[in-house]
Amino acid sequence: MNTDTLTPPPAKPRAALPDHVAPDQVREIDIYALDGIEEGFHEAWKRVQTPDTPPLVWTPLTGGHWVATRGVVIDEVYRHPDRFSSRVIWVLARQAKPMKWSRPRWIRLNIPLIARRSTRD
Repeated sequence: MNTDTLTPPPAKPRAALPDHVAPDQVREIDIYALDGIEEGFHEAWKRVQTPDTPPLVWTPLTGGHWVATRGVVIDEVYRHPDRFSSRVIWVLARQAKPMKWSRPRWIRLNIPLIARRSTRD
């Protein structure tokens, strides 16, 4: 195969950095195409958790959103939906219309997940 003629992948669209986000909180994390995913899902997420990565980072990819990188922060997000937005519960690939659920349905569907995650960290 002649690699000189391969077309490079298209640049990923990036959202503008909001005023309230500090530059040191920004990381290029594409949750749908993690670096190292070929090695395994958990291994790819461990790559995100380098010592210099804050526990909560903002990524301009997939429309721009926050990513919790440590179990302690993930637990805090799940336990305090009054402090963290839960109106958009999942970042969809290709910037499709976000799924919106009412809080009672979100909690009912995620209680087992919350219980499992809080005992692992």
